[in-house]
Amino acid sequence: MTHPISNQRPQQFLAPVGLHDKLQAQHHRIREGVQAGQLTQEEVLQIKEERKELKEMIKEYRSDGRISQEERPLIRAAIKAVAQNISELLHNDEIRSLDNPPSLPPSPAPGVEDSEPGTEDSGSVVDTTA
Repeated sequence: MTHPISNQRPQQFLAPVGLHDKLQAQHHRIREGVQAGQLTQEEVLQIKEERKELKEMIKEYRSDGRISQEERPLIRAAIKAVAQNISELLHNDEIRSLDNPPSLPPSPAPGVEDSEPGTEDSGSVVDTTA
């Protein structure tokens, strides 16, 4: 399906490509799950902890200035594991109460990334000190 004006696929059909995009997609899925009543407070806390550990892993791997070829598959596997867990929690049979919904993860402000700067899957680090 193409957009009638631009002859390009609509943004919603484009797959995330970099680490930041994948983390943003996860963030979006979590927010939608909370808003739809698909996640309990305990599930949200579990996902938040997993994402915190994932971001710490990425930060550690980037500490030497870049993500190595050996580290990339480890990060991809961790992202995939978190995404799989999010999917399982969204589709389990836990009872949710919309009377007392879990707190939503904060939305990144426009122009502010959900993750550490430079976590894109490009192999280089963005220098934010310049």
